[in-house]
Amino acid sequence: MKKALLALVLVGAVTAGVIWQVRAKDKRPRLSVTIPLLPWPEPELRMYDMRLGSQKSYMLEVRSRHDRALDLEAELGNTDTKLVMQLRGDTRILPEGRGRARLVLAVPPTLGAFENTVTIRCPQLPDWKLEYKILGSVVDKPFDGAYMFARPAGVRIGAVEAGSHTPVVVALVNRGTVAIEVREVIVSDRDRLRVKGLIGGAVIVPGAELQLDGVYVAGSEPGPFRERVRVMSNAVNTPDGLDLIVTGEVVTPYSPAPLKFLQRSAYPHREPRYQVRIHAREGSAPFTVTDISGHESALDVVDRGSDTPADVQVVTFKLRRDAPPALERPLKLRVRLTLSVGYVVTWPMTLRILPIIRPHPPRLNFGVVEQGTPKAITIRLLAAGGRRFKAISASSQRGTVHTQVWGAAGMEQSIIVNVKPGLPGGPHSDVVIVKTDDKDVPEIRVPVSIQIR
Repeated sequence: MKKALLALVLVGAVTAGVIWQVRAKDKRPRLSVTIPLLPWPEPELRMYDMRLGSQKSYMLEVRSRHDRALDLEAELGNTDTKLVMQLRGDTRILPEGRGRARLVLAVPPTLGAFENTVTIRCPQLPDWKLEYKILGSVVDKPFDGAYMFARPAGVRIGAVEAGSHTPVVVALVNRGTVAIEVREVIVSDRDRLRVKGLIGGAVIVPGAELQLDGVYVAGSEPGPFRERVRVMSNAVNTPDGLDLIVTGEVVTPYSPAPLKFLQRSAYPHREPRYQVRIHAREGSAPFTVTDISGHESALDVVDRGSDTPADVQVVTFKLRRDAPPALERPLKLRVRLTLSVGYVVTWPMTLRILPIIRPHPPRLNFGVVEQGTPKAITIRLLAAGGRRFKAISASSQRGTVHTQVWGAAGMEQSIIVNVKPGLPGGPHSDVVIVKTDDKDVPEIRVPVSIQIR
């Protein structure tokens, strides 16, 4: 009897030991993010004696033990210091996967000491976070060689009236020890962004600056714009040119509520109607909608609004039964408005028709991938209006990537796309082909581009 009790106790002890070992294994971090090259144990990013306009980057090693994909995000604790931060690289980690992300910090544009914090979070794990303290200082110390920076780095014009002229002024500053020779100034659209004077051949001595004067001429079509000025020079920090980005939005006296696309119904015989509210800005005359053109291939106009001039008119559309499944290009409409004061204006409006099932992103751009380094991107297939479908298979047209269907049938499916090991250096293009069980969308094609270095 005593031997039996002793054996039972021993079995219980062994069982307890097994349970303890399993629990200990479960306590390992399910998401691990580290900066392996920090030479000190404190969670601090030290950026002392940094030059004006410089930046520093830190490599993050990421390991996930979760059975689902995880995303990484980063935010600064204090934006008043004007420290600029970006999180690049592998910010989406596959199930049971590894990755490398890069945290890039650009110093504030003022001299002196600065402090801040950066917090790395995972939206799928609300209780998880990693925080580092940022300590640093900016000094007025020239770079060795020809170094050119722009002040400001970009120009945000804001809202401008259609047809208006807005000045754009940027200073090109030489923060190096060698003179800068400005060789060429390239503008993305010379009709919209005009640079005054010819500055090609100009020389900026160390410590000096050259003022670049321009003017933005707003077009007639409302909406956001983004123009680029590229300054080519001998500056070693911008061998491919210094890009100056000019952004803003063209507004008109009459604008719509923000309806940017029409989503097809999951059931083609139940195409819903869409209403666009056009309203007059403050100080503009009441109006009526007298004509709409450019919609005939996809839309029917059900109602143009009231015949009495008003500050707001509601135009009602519906998709035609014979409309294409999706439009590759936006649908550009011309809306004719008759004002109460007798004037007639033609006002443009842009709409997109999205397919019943659409891929996100519509194109896969892996960017530059180091040879032999694994990299993956997930394609999400999204269905409209509660429609359920199943991705049957996914394949690569040219064999440069591996594909895997992830998830059960439903309103969303995921396709995991991995760069195939052993690809030679240079650019590669491919197409991921997804077969579905949906009779209206049996096949979905997603272009792929990779640059192997």
